Amino acid sequence: MTRKLVQVELARGRGIAGEKVVHGLFTDREADLARLGADGARAAKGLSQALRFTGEAERTAEIPLGAKGRTLTLVGLGNSADFTVERANAFVEQAIAAARSSKATSLGLVLPEHDQFFGEAAAERVARRLALADYRFDLFLASPPRGSRVSRISDTRLKAATLAVPAAWRRAWESGVALGSAIAEGVALARDLGNTPPNQATPEWIARQARGHARRWGAAIRVLAEPELKRRKMGGILAVGGGSANPPRLVRIDLGRRSSCCLLYTSPSPRDGLLSRMPS
Repeated sequence: MTRKLVQVELARGRGIAGEKVVHGLFTDREADLARLGADGARAAKGLSQALRFTGEAERTAEIPLGAKGRTLTLVGLGNSADFTVERANAFVEQAIAAARSSKATSLGLVLPEHDQFFGEAAAERVARRLALADYRFDLFLASPPRGSRVSRISDTRLKAATLAVPAAWRRAWESGVALGSAIAEGVALARDLGNTPPNQATPEWIARQARGHARRWGAAIRVLAEPELKRRKMGGILAVGGGSANPPRLVRIDLGRRSSCCLLYTSPSPRDGLLSRMPS
């Protein structure tokens, strides 16, 4: 239903891809400019010297990077001892905003070596936010005429993000990025289902979506329609569903070895539905 989520991946070797490249710097730590590649490191060093930029909090500096319209933004993060998880999240948000303001379709983000970015949990958090950076619900959005202003805006949406992390972190970050991207896909699906108006997202429509995703996941699924709900004396669901021309459904998705199952109760309106996740 939505456009494709932002594709998040790790940089390979020296240098980093991205029309907009963002690098965070601390005042009390030497910057690891090598992850920018030779050209990027030279540009960052020259910019820092010219502006006497030493990583002061909330200070930024920007310079062209090469001849293809790429730009490099240096972001001051202040003293590393004061760098909290909230500031780490704000840095990622600032990088996304920088990419949007420059109309870049790809972002290269160099993450400083700090405890707030260390480990799989940090990788999952960053990847999830980046993957959802350009989420929008466009199911009912008419296709704009080619070449129109709206079409041009659509063409410059963020599509890819590349992350440069210390080499020693790579294994944990590969796992965390994969997990974060998967969670983002689930979040986008939940948003899609919630954003679809109830005149389309009827209980049977929700059940069809569930069947499709169960097949994709290789999961077992069972949909209980009105006769089975009556047989099981599920009066609460039937009472709510009785107020609509669209009878309710109850969906069970069993994920098997992944040791969990999902129960989805859909009433006439998605806002009245219940989604729960329980151990099997």
